[in-house]
Amino acid sequence: MATFIPRDAQKKILQYEGGYMAVLAVPGSGKTATIAALAAKIITTGLHENDAIVPSPPGAVPPEIVPFEESQVLVVTYQNAAVNNVRNRIRHHLAEEYGLPPSGFDVRTLHSLSNLIIKSSPGLVGLETGFSVLDQRSSRNLLHKAVNIWYPQHFRLWEELLPEGSEGDKIRQKLPDIIYEIGRTVITTAKNLRLTPVVVANLIERHPTASNLFLKIGSDLYSLFQQQVQTIGALDFDDLVWKAVDMLETYPDIRRRLRQRWKFVLEDEAQDSIPLQETLLSLLVGKNGNWVRVGDTNQSIMSTFTAADPKYLQAFAMNHPTVELPESGRCAPRIIDLANQLVRWTMTDHPLEFIRENTFNGLMIQPTQPDDPQQNPPDAANNIRFTEYYDRDEELTHIARRAKEITSRRNMTLAILVPTNYLGYQMAEKLKLVGAKYEELLQITDQSREVAETLAKILVFLGEPLKGDHLAAVYEVLHRFQPALQSDDPKKFASFLRSCFRPEKLIFPTEEDDPTTVLPQGDQFPASFYVIATTLAAELRRWLAATQLPVDQLIMTIAQDIFLAIDEPDDAIHAKLATAQKVATYVRLWADQNRQWRLPELAHELDSMISGKTQTKFTGLTDEDYGFEPKPGIITLTTMHRAKGLEWDLVYLVGLDQGWLPTQLSDYFMGDYPFLNGDPNAEAKSNLLSLCGELDQQEYSPTDYSHLEIIAERLRLLYVGITRAKRFLSLSAATQNGVAVPFQALEQYHRMKGGAT
Repeated sequence: MATFIPRDAQKKILQYEGGYMAVLAVPGSGKTATIAALAAKIITTGLHENDAIVPSPPGAVPPEIVPFEESQVLVVTYQNAAVNNVRNRIRHHLAEEYGLPPSGFDVRTLHSLSNLIIKSSPGLVGLETGFSVLDQRSSRNLLHKAVNIWYPQHFRLWEELLPEGSEGDKIRQKLPDIIYEIGRTVITTAKNLRLTPVVVANLIERHPTASNLFLKIGSDLYSLFQQQVQTIGALDFDDLVWKAVDMLETYPDIRRRLRQRWKFVLEDEAQDSIPLQETLLSLLVGKNGNWVRVGDTNQSIMSTFTAADPKYLQAFAMNHPTVELPESGRCAPRIIDLANQLVRWTMTDHPLEFIRENTFNGLMIQPTQPDDPQQNPPDAANNIRFTEYYDRDEELTHIARRAKEITSRRNMTLAILVPTNYLGYQMAEKLKLVGAKYEELLQITDQSREVAETLAKILVFLGEPLKGDHLAAVYEVLHRFQPALQSDDPKKFASFLRSCFRPEKLIFPTEEDDPTTVLPQGDQFPASFYVIATTLAAELRRWLAATQLPVDQLIMTIAQDIFLAIDEPDDAIHAKLATAQKVATYVRLWADQNRQWRLPELAHELDSMISGKTQTKFTGLTDEDYGFEPKPGIITLTTMHRAKGLEWDLVYLVGLDQGWLPTQLSDYFMGDYPFLNGDPNAEAKSNLLSLCGELDQQEYSPTDYSHLEIIAERLRLLYVGITRAKRFLSLSAATQNGVAVPFQALEQYHRMKGGAT
């Protein structure tokens, strides 16, 4: 680990001796390194040490509260993966610079901190000793069950929203997923406001005309979800923080003792703070305590789908001493200037006042000084390029070819950053077609997706063989590997299978029955269809008989049947079986952790991960890792969201169209569900905030407010994308989809500065 040589602004932070302080940083300014150095400095100077614990008056402290013996600096960070990074940096400072042992500090996520606080005395907040906390998989499973209960009773609510014809039929299949996301958003928003399901329902009842459909759906799901959570006597992550806040509010003596343990609190990634986090840490610190909040509100990119909001850190900075970290050695000067221009244009020229005032904080990136050990890369000729393509296919095809060419002849790191996973999957197909070497940081890597998807669809069928489209879904993945199942018209054959009205008769026929009689009849269907259907049924019948095996053995049995028979090189077959083994290992782990789950629940969890409905990741199936290092000669393909914290020599920003970067409230908003003309999750969240008095209802409706949040967050995502590029930057859009106004504004500025397009 390199020796930390602080810049002038970082030296100001290291002079901190107590009180409240905000640190606003820019991309690449070394804020995490600064936090680690500050923690080590506090430890070495003894500022964190407390006086001896003073005994409490008789009866003031419940007997189960145990005093803490060691005083520590507490560092709170956002992700589990960041904990080790910060911890190792502090250890390095203590050992290498001060010759001290690695003690006197504690690094935790918000959830591990909350768990520790409650465990000191769970009975005080109505919990049993040894209470359980639901992991994300278990929480998702309970919410899916809530959707399955709610949807059949209310599906007619959606009929008026759906387009007519085949498009409406396709969307109808997605409705459970749409409803799930609405429920997830409303639940986390409500819990961060500390609103129970009853309180949310009462708010809607008192304001029926001001409550939209999406919030009503979310409220119903919240009630059903929480009933299940309480039935099993557990807490989800939001409940955990809520209970910790309740404990600190109710018991002053616990606050006092925790303040003795953690005299200094340093908060990293504070731009992603949620309301309960701010409340918890403020109670933990106290009005006269020591709290340093470090973050970059210009990189706040989670507010539309979580309870996070950059306004919390921004308000804190306005009311307390603030130090800025403006210097960054990451990007070439012209790239820095373009990022700064996006901030300037948004704050002065954007047509909407709300966006001008609430998107960026105005802090401009500055190149490092001439004597700085991290010098900015020099500007090369034409190191920024804007390109307008006719349509998306032309854009992706050209960029795939160009990226392959560059990585094959130049020793540099290169990334293609896309707005959505869906566009990333399209880009992956283009990269495959041109034979490019690439790694994905998408929901799941292309190399593993086919294997995992095939196994997931088969398990979904085996879990519920008589349900809906499961038979056709199995065929759609399986026919790619088995010649006996291949048809001249796979789509027509899949539709043929969907019309099977008694799948049990096809799969388990009696000796007297002809299994093909349950399939559609008529001259329009070739005889080969009936042969393929019975061949498929025979294969599935064998696997159904194997469902008595442990789930990992079942998966490997299926994988060996499929992949050992394919006509591919041995190394390709072994790679597929290795992926199958990883899938089997993880699904077995889920089964061990969730004893009540059976094959349908395990299959649903796997299918949800593959289709991108959850944030679950498989180590070895996805390259996303906080230790990920871009490799020269290999293209990195990822979304702008997941690029945060990474950097490359050359970055392509793809898909900067008007739908993804809207400017006016009247613009089209590209999202997962365009037929709803917006994001139902953001609308439900805004509607709930409005009913609670958190929004200015006179100026904006909840729908407008949700759209404003989307506009602001996507501008910040563009800023994040630009600041990933160290030396070269390419921005592109498809004119057929409408070039985004911010793209046009930056392109005009670039031309004015003499740049090429």
